[in-house]
Amino acid sequence: MELKLIDWIKKQREAKISIQRLDIVNKAKEILGDPTFIGSSGWFTRFKERWNIRKRISTHVVQKLKEDSKKEISIFLHELKEFKFNVEVLKKVPNKTDIVFVNMDEVSLQLEDKGYTYDFKGARDIPILGSMAGKKRMTVVLSITSTGYMLPPMIIFKGKTDISPQLQEKFKRLALIEKNLKGWMNESFMQLWLEKILFNLSFIEESEMLYLTMDAFSAHKHANVISKLQNKEINYKLIPPGCTSLIQPLDTHVNRSFKNNFRKLYHNWFYKETTPEEESKRITKSGYIKTPDDETIIEMILESLRNIDTQMIIDSFKFCGNFLISLFKLI
Repeated sequence: MELKLIDWIKKQREAKISIQRLDIVNKAKEILGDPTFIGSSGWFTRFKERWNIRKRISTHVVQKLKEDSKKEISIFLHELKEFKFNVEVLKKVPNKTDIVFVNMDEVSLQLEDKGYTYDFKGARDIPILGSMAGKKRMTVVLSITSTGYMLPPMIIFKGKTDISPQLQEKFKRLALIEKNLKGWMNESFMQLWLEKILFNLSFIEESEMLYLTMDAFSAHKHANVISKLQNKEINYKLIPPGCTSLIQPLDTHVNRSFKNNFRKLYHNWFYKETTPEEESKRITKSGYIKTPDDETIIEMILESLRNIDTQMIIDSFKFCGNFLISLFKLI
C-alpha cells in the first residue's frame, strides 16, 4: 500500500499540488479500501520517518499553465516579434530614435512578525514581542524603466478615512499616496497612476517611445485604462497569466529586493533602542507596540526603494529579454 501511496505523492508534487496530512490519510484509506482506517498520529509519524517526508514551507507559489494561457503566450511572442520589427523601422525615422520599456506591478505589504524565531535548544517558553501592526496592509505600485529608473511609487493604504492633505503635500514629489477600503489597486486608481505618474515622466525625450508591460490583472485591462493609453499613443502589452515570474522584470529581480529592504527597516524600527519616555509612547496599555504611523511607513517604503541598485533594474530587463529571445527561437 505504501509504495502506491508514495507514487501518488510524487505525482502530486511533480504537478506542484500542495499535499496535507488529511490528503495522505484519505488516499491511504482509498488504496486500502478500508473505510475504518483512521491514519492515527502514530501511523502518520512512522510513515513520514520511513519515507523521509517532512513538512516544508513553499519557496514560491506558481500558477497552473492552462491551454488558453499557452495560446496567449504564443500570441504574446508573435506580437513582440512584430513589435521588434516595427521598432527597427521606427529607428530609421528622424524624430523617433529609441524605445523605453516600462514595467509596472503591485506589491502587497503587511506589517507582521513571522511567528517564529531561533532560540536555544530545550527552551520551553518562546515569547515574541507582540505588535498591533498585524492588520496594517497596503499596496505599493512599483514601476521601473529599461534605462534604470525607479518611478515614484503609488502607495495605497487600507482604511475608511482619507489621506491627510498634509501627508500628500509632504510626499507629492516622491510618491502618490491614496487609500481605499481594500488597500488594493482598482480601475480608478489605475487611471490615476497613468495620469499622475506614467504620463508625467520628465526624463522621457520626445525622440523616445514608451512601451508599458504589466500583468493581466483586471484593473490593468479595463476599457478606460486601455483608452487612456491609446489616446496618449503609448504601446502596451499584458503579460500572459503564469508567466510573470519569467518575463516580468519586477518579479524576476526587484520585488523581492524591495520587500527584503522594507522588512529590515521595519525590523529595525520595531526593535530599536528607545528612551523610557519614547518607549511609553510606543507601547499600548495592553503592552503591545503600536503600529507605525502612515508617515513612518511611507518613509520606510521610499528608503527601501532608494536602496535598490540601478544596475539591478537594468539587468532585470536584460534577463527577461534574453529569456524571450530564447523563446523566439521556438516559434
